[in-house]
Amino acid sequence: MRSVSSSGGRAAAATPSRAAALLALALAAACGAAPERAPPPAPPRSAAPADPPPPSPARYVLIEGVGVLFDAADAGDGAPAPRPEPALYEGLRVRLDGGVVLAAAPASEPLRGFRSIPARLGGGYVLWSEARVYRAGDFLGDLAPIADIGAPGGARPYLDAIVLRTRLGLVALDPATLSLRRFGAAGVADAVAVDARRAARLDLLGRASVTLDGGATWTDVLATRGLATTLLQERDGAVALLGPAGAPALHLTAAGLAPPAPPPPRDRPSPSLHLPPAPDPLRDAPSSRALAPDVVALAAATGALLPGGRLLVARDGGLAVLAAATARPIAAAEIAAVDPRYARCQPFRAGDDLLLACAHEAAHVLRLETTLSAPRLEATFPPRDSDPDPLATSRGAFLGDDRGRLAFAGRCGSAPPGIHDFPEPPDGAAPGGERWPWPSAPSLPLPGEPRPGEARAGAIGERADDLAARVCVRAAGGRWIERRIEGDDARGLYRWIPGERGTVTALVLEPPGGPAARLPGAEGEAPPPRPPGSRAPDRAGRAPAPAPEGVRVIRVRERDPALAGGVFPAPLDTAASPRLVDADYWEDDDGAVRGWLHLPDADGAASPAGAPLPAADAPASTRRLLSHRRGGRVAGLRIDARGGVTVFPLPPAVAHVVAGGRFALAATGDDPPAFFESTDGGRSWRPVQGPPARGIEPPFDEGTPFACSPIGCAMGDHGLVRLGWGGPPPPPRREPPPYAPAAGPALRAAPPPLVSCRLDDDAPSLPSLSSPSPRAVPVLLAPGAEPPADLLLLLDGPGGRRGLRARAGAASARAPALLPFDHAGAIAAAVELPGGGLLALDAAKGSLLLATRAATLTIAGFAPVPDVAGVRLTLGRRLDAPGLALVGYAVASGDVFAGALDVARGEVGPLEALGSLASLREIGAGGCGGARPSHRFVAELTAALRVASRSGAPLLDEDVPAAALLAGDRGALCVEAIELRASARGSPDLVAVFGPGGGAALRGGGPRLRCEIVPDRP
Repeated sequence: MRSVSSSGGRAAAATPSRAAALLALALAAACGAAPERAPPPAPPRSAAPADPPPPSPARYVLIEGVGVLFDAADAGDGAPAPRPEPALYEGLRVRLDGGVVLAAAPASEPLRGFRSIPARLGGGYVLWSEARVYRAGDFLGDLAPIADIGAPGGARPYLDAIVLRTRLGLVALDPATLSLRRFGAAGVADAVAVDARRAARLDLLGRASVTLDGGATWTDVLATRGLATTLLQERDGAVALLGPAGAPALHLTAAGLAPPAPPPPRDRPSPSLHLPPAPDPLRDAPSSRALAPDVVALAAATGALLPGGRLLVARDGGLAVLAAATARPIAAAEIAAVDPRYARCQPFRAGDDLLLACAHEAAHVLRLETTLSAPRLEATFPPRDSDPDPLATSRGAFLGDDRGRLAFAGRCGSAPPGIHDFPEPPDGAAPGGERWPWPSAPSLPLPGEPRPGEARAGAIGERADDLAARVCVRAAGGRWIERRIEGDDARGLYRWIPGERGTVTALVLEPPGGPAARLPGAEGEAPPPRPPGSRAPDRAGRAPAPAPEGVRVIRVRERDPALAGGVFPAPLDTAASPRLVDADYWEDDDGAVRGWLHLPDADGAASPAGAPLPAADAPASTRRLLSHRRGGRVAGLRIDARGGVTVFPLPPAVAHVVAGGRFALAATGDDPPAFFESTDGGRSWRPVQGPPARGIEPPFDEGTPFACSPIGCAMGDHGLVRLGWGGPPPPPRREPPPYAPAAGPALRAAPPPLVSCRLDDDAPSLPSLSSPSPRAVPVLLAPGAEPPADLLLLLDGPGGRRGLRARAGAASARAPALLPFDHAGAIAAAVELPGGGLLALDAAKGSLLLATRAATLTIAGFAPVPDVAGVRLTLGRRLDAPGLALVGYAVASGDVFAGALDVARGEVGPLEALGSLASLREIGAGGCGGARPSHRFVAELTAALRVASRSGAPLLDEDVPAAALLAGDRGALCVEAIELRASARGSPDLVAVFGPGGGAALRGGGPRLRCEIVPDRP
């Protein structure tokens, strides 16, 4: 197709195309004098000389929003890294370059995280799954299992070890022997080292400490700098200590702690198309941790190819140019002087011309000639409410193909285009005037077309019941010609297919038997079906009139047996779809119509139809059974000039196909699926390499791109895009490695304490459960009180929540104290203060509450550092000195720690370790005999409860929730009392008190018991 100059003369053959000139102007500043690199020349189909070839070979791209994990060692401030990035995608190892998948490796189980290890600790990578830790020298190499423990909190390089943040607390991995050991410091939630001498660690309450001498001495940052730390972060060879505001407050450097340097000013991208000089974006560009922009999916479904391996895509009233080889943005521009209401467009390449097909209540076409931001108006199309054509679409529907043919399903607008073709005047147009905000492209009439300013024939005064279906077809030089069909052909019109030189094909679907099937035969029976392509009489029995000039009519029986149960796809709905140009049907080189057909599922369980057949007297356009399905089995279709149908076979076991124009990608229903591509409209398929994970997943949202084009395929809303076509055949499938045993022994969780009880009689079963008690909070009393604790019952009533002290022992003779307790949170524990007030802890909200007879007030708060070990916080009493403590304990690991609580200042002192929950003993027995504990607290945990009759017959054996009153120090933890909430068969709660004068009983009455804590349970 030769271009026509604005004066009507023909351009010289050597004149470069508009698209090439536009690209040169738009990217001259961006690319400077650097040479351009074209993609490897391997087009999957022969193209017209002016058409850029599709990108090749194909690559898979991950776009923004996908759940990808990068190396935690390179967190930094998001600066580009000078190499491709290792990452995890869907639990698999991949190597990415700006989102482009370069390589992938399988694993025996999904991986949940990884990080690179410095050379001083052996180099390579540590990777982890839900329940295992691996080591690998190369990221995509073989995985060596280290231990059967997960690291959901990640891994950190430490002074002489690799620290794993596990559900059992911090674990140190020796890089030489791969052995595991518990981390030594109490209550530490995170630890990281810059080298073998400089390190920082952070406890659960925000107290950080640092060392500059390999751990020989430590400096308390909270005590010396007054900084409560929320996070440790590796940055540029240092460790940043983040404060409560979330910003770095201090840096650990070789010289010690220093304030962070101000960040350097960032270069902001220029909003205009003319960018500052820069190297060629396709050459020597450093890869970034960022994934490809999400506009890549839109480009794969709706973009246009430009020379030099570039892609043009329209979005949000603007245009963007991307590099096809890397999916990176090169340039961007807004469409100047275009009202935002009319700036929803799709780029379309028509030979040498680069167009924007724009849809709204009406539609129009812009032509890009000199710059991206200043297109010229080429054509407009009237909205439905101003169009007498009853078969016109409600919104602009463009029809096109990858050979540059373009049409609009509706009547043409005025020539030259005018403001009256729009439902509302664009911003800037004078009321009632014809001033147009865009310069109009020259429009010269063809023979038989109206002169400029004249109305097109039949556009005004035509009756709506004439049932004429119209289409406006683009011809050479940007001329638009209106074509039409009438009568039964107009009623049965399925879609228009633009052809060469302004011609068009009308594809008409005939109901079963055709129109003649409604006329009874001589014996009252319907005549036999007509052969394909035969012309049926109209409703009056007259032979149909010949097709108008420039229009070819092809009729297909909607229930033709050759369709094999397939259903034609519904035409594009531009109001919902991001595609504005429907390229799913096209005219082939031999004149046949090609397209796609929705097939039933392989098992026949589901039909591709989106709705059942309407009533027989409904309009013909609504009687057609069309498929609104996205994905599923979609096969290539050929319809010859006589209406003969050929459905091309799909590869075996295909479950989903995404298609667009001549291009399609298919996937089987296997796990993992096999993939095939077609670049000839489904006539043939070739096996191709699939993505590292996921596949073709039709989105539920109609606004999500899901289509193919010469650029590639948008495969769903999971953020996976395929750019390009062709390439080598898929490699042999790599099977995941077998599940090998770990190198080291697994760390075990602390076993629950075993409480064994025996009834004083031979009752056949435990008595029934008593009525439920209100929520009770343990209250620790002053040292020396007997008993050492009582309960605070929280009662909700019309006047709000109240707290009732339920006292025991000698204090039970005193009148119960009723306190106002209007607090909506969950109270973990409370301690009695001098004067009868209570200090209570809401661990979930990090609040300390003061409850008196007058009111309950929040007096202090804290923000625990997030951890993965499930540490629980409670209040404790110091027994070796006056004062209170904040106690933390982890049921899984058994770790317990405590810090002195200064209520007046709202501070917690350095944490110290107490004994372990894994080695609980009765007070006064074993390691707890004669113990002088330093702390007392109540811990919520799980206990194994065994109850037997006097003769030893088992009555109950299960793990139950329990609350244990514990006292201990660094050496051991002792059980003073325990309440077990039995649940099997309605069994009642059981309370056991140990030590002198102890005993056990069922809550609510019943036989007495004798209970013991069984040490060293198997």
